[in-house]
Amino acid sequence: MNKLQVWTFLVQVVLWCVSYGQSQTYFWEPANGTFGGTVSSIASAENGRVYFGTRVNGIFCSSDFGNTWVQSFPGPRYDIFGLITKPGGNVFAVTFFREGAFRSTDYGRSWMSINTGFSHRYLYDVCMDSSGRLFIACWAGPPYVYRSTDNGNNWTGIGAGIPIDLKSIAAASNGWMFSSGDAGVFASTNIGLNWTLKLSATSAPSVAVKPGGYVFACVLGVIVYSTDYGMTWQAQTTANVNRFCISPQGEILAATIGRGILKSTNNGTTWFEINNGISERRFWSVHVMENNYYYAGSDSGKILRSTDHGATWTHLNPGGLTAMNNISTLFSGGDSVFAGATDGRVFVTRDHGRNWSEFFTGYNINQVLSMAKNTNSHFFVGTLGGGVFRTIDNGVNWVEFNNGLSVLDVRSLTVTSQGDLIAGTLGGGIFRSTSPQTNWTLSSSGLTDLNVYCVQSSSGQIVLAGTSTGVYKSTNNGLTWASSSGSIGTAAIQSLAFSPTGFIFAGLSNGNPAIYLSSDNGQTWAPSLQFPPGSSTTVYSMVANSAGHIYAASAVSVYRTTNNGNSWQDFYSEQGSNITRGAAITRDQVVFIGGYSGVYRSTQPTVSVDDQSTAYPEGFFLEQNYPNPFNPKTTIVYGLPSSSHVNLSVFNMLGQMIAQLVSENQDAGHHQVEFIGDGLSSGIYFYRLQAGGLVQTKKLLLLR
Repeated sequence: MNKLQVWTFLVQVVLWCVSYGQSQTYFWEPANGTFGGTVSSIASAENGRVYFGTRVNGIFCSSDFGNTWVQSFPGPRYDIFGLITKPGGNVFAVTFFREGAFRSTDYGRSWMSINTGFSHRYLYDVCMDSSGRLFIACWAGPPYVYRSTDNGNNWTGIGAGIPIDLKSIAAASNGWMFSSGDAGVFASTNIGLNWTLKLSATSAPSVAVKPGGYVFACVLGVIVYSTDYGMTWQAQTTANVNRFCISPQGEILAATIGRGILKSTNNGTTWFEINNGISERRFWSVHVMENNYYYAGSDSGKILRSTDHGATWTHLNPGGLTAMNNISTLFSGGDSVFAGATDGRVFVTRDHGRNWSEFFTGYNINQVLSMAKNTNSHFFVGTLGGGVFRTIDNGVNWVEFNNGLSVLDVRSLTVTSQGDLIAGTLGGGIFRSTSPQTNWTLSSSGLTDLNVYCVQSSSGQIVLAGTSTGVYKSTNNGLTWASSSGSIGTAAIQSLAFSPTGFIFAGLSNGNPAIYLSSDNGQTWAPSLQFPPGSSTTVYSMVANSAGHIYAASAVSVYRTTNNGNSWQDFYSEQGSNITRGAAITRDQVVFIGGYSGVYRSTQPTVSVDDQSTAYPEGFFLEQNYPNPFNPKTTIVYGLPSSSHVNLSVFNMLGQMIAQLVSENQDAGHHQVEFIGDGLSSGIYFYRLQAGGLVQTKKLLLLR
C-alpha cells in the first residue's frame, strides 16, 4: 500500500468517526487484524467500486476491481449479512444481532444508521425492486420483512403469511417478491404486504430470480428451479447454496458449502463447478459486476476474482490476514497471543490483535486443540490426530514430537512449575515429558478415566486433569493421580483454571451447574455458575487475570466473575460472537477470546495499573500504543522485570524530544502512561523507553 492509499484509509477512518462517533462503548472489540471473518456479502456500484461485507470486521471497498482495499465501514462489532447498492452513491448494509441497517450516500466514504421503524434488528438480507423500494429479510420476527419507500429513512414491518425466520429475499422484474427461510419459499404479488407459500421446506437458505419467470432456490441441500414464478418446481443438483447471483449475461452462479462455486448457463437445467484456482470449497457470497468480473467470498475470509467468466480465479488477499475465524483454542505467551484454528493452523499477534501472521501451518492437520511454551521458549502445538509439534526457533522450523506418545489426539498441554510438559489425550490418558523435553512417558498411574479433556498446572506441585468422569489431582507434578471430584461427581470436565486468589474453577461439558469452584486445592467443590432448570452449557476455556477475575468462554456466552465465583456477569450481548472456544490473557492483562467469528479482545486491560503491579513481567517490554492512530489521547504500556530508573520520552521526526512522560525510579511490574497530543500537528512520532540499560523505540501516529 503506497502513502496515498494509507492516507486515504486514515481519512476514511476519521470520516466514519465523525459520522458515527456516538457509538456505544463496548467491553469487547474484534482483534482479527486488518481483515478477517467470513465474507458474507458482495456488491458493486455503477462507478466500478466493489464492496465486501464480512462477519465481525465490517465492510471493505476497492476502487480498482479488488487490487487494493480500504476499510469502508470500520470492523469492530459489525457482522455484515447483506449489501446492496443504488445508483447515485447509495450503499446499504444490514447487520445481524443488534446494530441494524446503515446507509452511505457517498460510495462508502461515510455511513449513518437508518433504523427508524425497526422493532428488532435481526436482519439477514436486503434487496431492491425496480421502483427503488428496499426490502429486508429478517431472521427473527415478526415482522419477518421490512420495507422502505424513502431510501431507508423509515421502515415498515410487513410480511403477513410468513410464519418463521427468513434468510434471503429477491425482487422479480414483474413486481413479484420472493423470500426463503426456515419454512420454505414464499412469493408476494403486492410489494411484500402478503405472502403465499410456494414450496414447503424446513430449510431454504437462498433464493434468486431472473426475468422470464425463473426462480432459483436451495431447499434441503438441493438446488431447485421454477420457470413459472414458483407455480411448479424441478430439482436439479445437490448443493448447499448460501447465495445465488445472476450475471448481466443471464448466467446463474451459486456460492456453496462443499462444492465451491457452481454455474448454470441454461437457466438452471444443469450446473457445473468452476473452481479452477480455488483451494477451498466453502463459500458464502458470489457477485458479478457489469464488466462480467466474478467475485467470490469464502467461509475463511478469502476473496477471489475471475476475469474470464469463472474459467480461472485469482486470490486477491486484501491487506493482512484473511482467515481468522473458526478458532478452536487460544494461548498467551506473555506479549504474544496465539490462535489455533479448526483448519490446523496457528496464528500469532504481537501487537494486541492489530496484525496476525501464520505461525504453524502446512502439516495437513485437522484441528489445533492445545498449545504450550516451556521455560526454554520451546513452543508446542497439540493436534487432533497428529500428536504434538515443536519449534525451538520461534516458529521458523517445526518437528513432530511424538516419541513415546502412543495416542495422537492431544486435547490439552500444560507446563508444570518444574518445567515438565504434561499432555492430556483422548483415550490414552496422560503423558509426561521431563525438561529438557526429548520424549514422552505414560504418566497415568491412578487415573481410571483415560479420556482427558484438559490439564492445568499450578505455581506449586499441583496439577489437575479434567476427564469425561470428573477431576483428578496430582500433587507431584503429574507422576501419580487420584480422583478429586467431590460433589462434581462423574460430570465431564472441559476446562480448569487456577486463580491467584487461591480458588480453582472447573468448567463442565454440557453441565448445569456449568462451573464449580474449590477453595481447598480441589478437595471439595461447590456450584458457582448455575442456570435455570433445563439449561446447560459447555465451558471450553477459562483464564484468570492477576486480580483473580475469571473469564469463561462457553458454547453460549462469555462469563466473568470478579468476586471469586460468588456471581457471574454474562458478556454475550457485548462481544457479539457465536460459540467461544478459547480464552487467553496477556501479561498486561488484556483478555482475548476466540471462536466461530474469530478473535475478540477486551478494549482495555482488565486490571488497573495499581493491581497490575503485583504481576511481574518475565522481561523488559514496550507495547504498541493504543489506540493508534490516535486523537488526542493514547495509552503506552510497558513492563519492568525489576526496579530501575525509567525514562519514557516522545520525539518528532527530527529527533527532537517533545514530551517527557516518565523520568523516575519505578518498581518491577506493568505500567501504563497516557500521552496527550494537544498542540501537536498530525504526523508520525516516536516514543522511547529506557530502563536499566535497555532501550526500545516504537512509532505512533497522531491524526487530527
